[in-house]
Amino acid sequence: MAKLESLSGGSGVHVFLVLWKAARAVESYAEKSITDLEMCGSDFAVLEALLHKGPLPVNEIGKKILLTSG
Repeated sequence: MAKLESLSGGSGVHVFLVLWKAARAVESYAEKSITDLEMCGSDFAVLEALLHKGPLPVNEIGKKILLTSG
């Protein structure tokens, strides 16, 4: 409970740092999981877009996952 109290009474900088560290840990875990599937981030992003949006034309997929036209 001491951690929770220190967060609620702490400075905004402390809260930011705790959230930043948590976000980095989640990102690291996700990257490892994707790599373990022998995929890269853009491969995963395409599959995620198709899962949530259904069939899409290639140009729409590119827009959804922020790929350049090149």
